[in-house]
Amino acid sequence: MTTASATLAGTGELFTVEDIAGQTGEQSYRIAYLIRTRKIKHVGQLGSYRLFDAAGVEAIKTALAQRGKGRPARQFNAVVN
Repeated sequence: MTTASATLAGTGELFTVEDIAGQTGEQSYRIAYLIRTRKIKHVGQLGSYRLFDAAGVEAIKTALAQRGKGRPARQFNAVVN
């Protein structure tokens, strides 16, 4: 279900979590996690769907690009025979 054409008064085009996941190629649960942890605010709500404007979409894309930066690389214990 795509609601990219949904509009609120004066906000222009709006996107749901599923729309943003489709644009970025990520799973919707990862997008929802970033929204929660980075406290990205939605501009409206349509039923249970949160709606984001272009600025919100850019904030989510920026958060996707920055995830994992500043963390040390994972190290696994190697078993040597």
